[in-house]
Amino acid sequence: ADILRRPGSLTLKCMDYDRFAGHDALGELSINLKQLELGKTVCQWYDWQAPSADLAHKEHGKVWLEITLSVIWHQPETFSLFKAHAGAVTGIHFTERGESEARHKPLLVTAGQDNCVQVWTLQGEHVGRLGRNLWTEQTISKIIRSR
Repeated sequence: ADILRRPGSLTLKCMDYDRFAGHDALGELSINLKQLELGKTVCQWYDWQAPSADLAHKEHGKVWLEITLSVIWHQPETFSLFKAHAGAVTGIHFTERGESEARHKPLLVTAGQDNCVQVWTLQGEHVGRLGRNLWTEQTISKIIRSR
């Protein structure tokens, strides 16, 4: 959510190119980023403002801009990768230090569509399986017939 708070502004400066003398500022403009909607393109004319007080009396023209504010997400670095369940993982719980005793190592507890709850180290080493209930077609048929 911090990335969506857009303080500040986009500042553009227009310069002329001089081959033999110094380049001159022709105008500048500032666009408040809070006024832009994420993902929406804004197309409009903007007025160039005087680059300095001594040029404030001159006309500086307009510029047509098409601006789209977008966010590029970078995937975090993978430090461990392992397959926790045969099917989809339906839940993950991370246990941090201090939840039980000082010597406790952080662990991942996962639940899957395979009806298993498994415990892992952060490096993917299997610690154990907490109960497993296999529901086969035969077991389901027996339960349905017994009712």
